[in-house]
Amino acid sequence: MLRIWTLGLLASLTIMNVSRAEDAKEVPTAVTSESRNDKSWWKDRHEQKLAAAKAAEKIDLLMVGDSITHGWEGRGKEVFKEFYGDRNAHNIGYGGDRTEHVLWRFENGELDN
Repeated sequence: MLRIWTLGLLASLTIMNVSRAEDAKEVPTAVTSESRNDKSWWKDRHEQKLAAAKAAEKIDLLMVGDSITHGWEGRGKEVFKEFYGDRNAHNIGYGGDRTEHVLWRFENGELDN
């Protein structure tokens, strides 16, 4: 009986190890740029941020991030203005963004200025 359990355990571990090796061959999504143009608000924000950067005389502080950074334009607006208002700051935070989305935005104009 012990031998059957040992063989069963060995077979299970072998199968798990093979499946993990297959997963390791996949390219992580964080290193491949990907747009979120399927979301209209995201595409609109991207266009607005490109236009704002182009219109800016200069940008000394670039805020890159997700919903937390994006929030500086909403409820955090007064705090942002107090601490960063005189620093030529440009906020390109997008709620829900992941690394691959930031990479896409960098490749599509948000660092051009």
